[in-house]
Amino acid sequence: NWGLALANQGQYAEAIEHYRQALQIKPDAVEVHTNWGNVLTQQGKLAEAVEHYQRSLQINPSGLLNALPGVAIGTEEAAPSRTGKGVQ
Repeated sequence: NWGLALANQGQYAEAIEHYRQALQIKPDAVEVHTNWGNVLTQQGKLAEAVEHYQRSLQINPSGLLNALPGVAIGTEEAAPSRTGKGVQ
């Protein structure tokens, strides 16, 4: 999607504007909330990012975890070891 392409180029303000417009059309778009949260995380705006991630979870509880970068659900890589660290 266009917002993701803008975010990947570091054009965060433009990406956020695209996400804002997309949510006016489809307020329950999980991928838009998740992508907006990712942009805010990259900007260090964690409190705002959490709001979008929470909205994604409200809409589709399993969808957010599958969409977050670096999260592998149901794999050995995702499981912490007994030391509290991920599998190395």
